Amino acid sequence: MPTDQLSAVFGALSDPTRRAILARLIERDLTVGELSAPFPVSQPAISRHLKVLEGAGLISRSRRAAGSSAPVFGPAGSVGAIRS
Repeated sequence: MPTDQLSAVFGALSDPTRRAILARLIERDLTVGELSAPFPVSQPAISRHLKVLEGAGLISRSRRAAGSSAPVFGPAGSVGAIRS
């Protein structure tokens, strides 16, 4: 893993909210709305956290079902392998 990518991963994991988001996504894929429910921050703030996690390659964005407009987030790469 290149140093820049490693720095991005550690930077993303340095925030407790992002670690909590990642822990929830390891359990199952969620929309931004579902992710923001338990946190005392705005939905745009959660979206910014998701961009950091996605930029570090820790999560990925997809669509839940045909016709759904809400993106769904889930763990990416080796993080996804942790899912039971």
